[in-house]
Amino acid sequence: MELDRYLSSLTRRTASRKVLWRLAGFLRGLYSQQMRKRPNAWITIEDFDGDLRFNLDRSAYIGSLIYWHGWHHHKELKFLRRWLRPEMVFADVGANQGEFTLFAAKRLRAGGVLAFEPSPSIFQQLKRNIELNGCENVLLHEVALGAAAQTAELFTEPPYPASIPDHLNEGMSSLFPSEDRPHRVAIVEVKTFDELFKQSGFQRLDAIKIDVEGAEMAALRGASNAIRECRPLIIVEVSEVNFAAAGYTSADLLNFLQSLGYEVYRISDSGNLTTVARDHIPAQCNLVCQHSSQAI
Repeated sequence: MELDRYLSSLTRRTASRKVLWRLAGFLRGLYSQQMRKRPNAWITIEDFDGDLRFNLDRSAYIGSLIYWHGWHHHKELKFLRRWLRPEMVFADVGANQGEFTLFAAKRLRAGGVLAFEPSPSIFQQLKRNIELNGCENVLLHEVALGAAAQTAELFTEPPYPASIPDHLNEGMSSLFPSEDRPHRVAIVEVKTFDELFKQSGFQRLDAIKIDVEGAEMAALRGASNAIRECRPLIIVEVSEVNFAAAGYTSADLLNFLQSLGYEVYRISDSGNLTTVARDHIPAQCNLVCQHSSQAI
């Protein structure tokens, strides 16, 4: 066994401890350049979320985080571990390689998951990870979500070596070009969540996670009927930089959520929800939004 495989297996199992979390970060940095020089940095780990298989790129940003730490979105998944119930339906908008999708599918044996990912190459990674685990309760959609059906260009970081020195970030694909995302990936199909949710046959919607690099507002507008009817929990990424590229602000997003009856919370390191004032929301963070009829 290569040394990094043994060490990463150890740090994934123990990364919840602060000292070993720091060790995992040190090893990730130590190995980052080496991984990029290998002819094949891909590997399938067997212990994602304890007992799931996950195919990842050890040289890339998200892949290396999962490889060394076990997770990318640690706080959010801590919260969902307590919150999800087997009969629920979860929507993963911007599913990437499947971190949230697999985590939810494992727990929603009597419910299901809707997963959306527009990047052709990332979608193939998502599909492979779903197949590796035989997840029959996941409906995959290779589309972007927006306020109306159309086609659009998808952009991302430049290819190596012009990208971030240490890691290519697989989570950067966006419908909105910027200085950091000038490279066109593909022409993709855009649909509304309301349309695809109606076609899914699901009779409930309990949670939506949205991380789509600036298209959050459009995706929410295209899901407004389902949101009004089902009042799902919403986990949404806030990024002033991404929102500016798309032509709106975090205040616009918060106003829209408020118009739908939602209150917003931050997630603590322990995975609990804490109240947050609108003028104290960071420029980059994930928010948990609950309808006022269900809020803590």
